Amino acid sequence: MKTPDNVKINGIVYTIIAKRDFELRDNVGTTFAWQQEIHLNKESPPTQRASVLLHEILHAISHEYLGADEDLNETQVTGLTAGLRNVLVNCGINLIDMVSEGLE
Repeated sequence: MKTPDNVKINGIVYTIIAKRDFELRDNVGTTFAWQQEIHLNKESPPTQRASVLLHEILHAISHEYLGADEDLNETQVTGLTAGLRNVLVNCGINLIDMVSEGLE
């Protein structure tokens, strides 16, 4: 399955954009809430890309539902990413399948 082109969060479409390593400046993913964009490293392996996509979606959810002044911090999002990924795996949902094909 190909990495999705976009995700809808609270009715707002976030476009998922493939970037190269050097374009992300030492990040594997970044969320730009004001532009409704999630940038992912297209050179990263599917296992990493799955976690990073979930992580960045959680940043977008934080922004859309909590607001810019109440956004979750990086530590909170990282913890929620690990916990949610564990729950999904235990429910038989394989995120790696969702991103097994690279970004265009």
